[in-house]
Amino acid sequence: MSRYVAFNKALRQATAKPSDEHHRVLLDEGMHLVTASCMSYLTRLGNVNQTIGFTRRETALAGTLAASSLGLAGFSANAIAGTASAFGFTTATMENFSDVYLFAPDLSAVQALVLTAMESRIEQGRVIIDDTARELSYSEVSQFLLTMESTCQPHGIQGLVTRSVASTSRCAGRSCGQGANGCQTGDGSRSGRQDRR
Repeated sequence: MSRYVAFNKALRQATAKPSDEHHRVLLDEGMHLVTASCMSYLTRLGNVNQTIGFTRRETALAGTLAASSLGLAGFSANAIAGTASAFGFTTATMENFSDVYLFAPDLSAVQALVLTAMESRIEQGRVIIDDTARELSYSEVSQFLLTMESTCQPHGIQGLVTRSVASTSRCAGRSCGQGANGCQTGDGSRSGRQDRR
């Protein structure tokens, strides 16, 4: 049974006969569906990244070949410069596309970042499902799944990348750990202001 079908079945049960048990099943099936959708999205991004990378390299090679051919054929410096500029602009445009729509030049790092965030959300969901001491409502399930889904949407991914870059910038040259500013140096000593008495 596909994840979509299983989720819809759980959704029908949770709305027709609201109960704690049905809400827990809905949360579980919803997490599976959101994860599957996220994996599909990341796979499509990977395919686009691969195509863009190949096209960018081929464009750069074609530009070099065209400019060289013009030079060997005795064309003016202006013609050669214009050709090289056009190919350079095209290559830069592809790089901009990658940065904006694929979130970073290293898509595999972005994918790892998103999957780590998704795993964290799944662990939180498992804790909720296993906590039978409190009753789970439909609105809680819905809110949790919407938040989880947003992790793998463009604004959520961009937020993860931005926070990761900010964290890396703050800890540049140090390994993140404990300390006044959340970092410690490579030798384990704390960095940042400390109270010296």
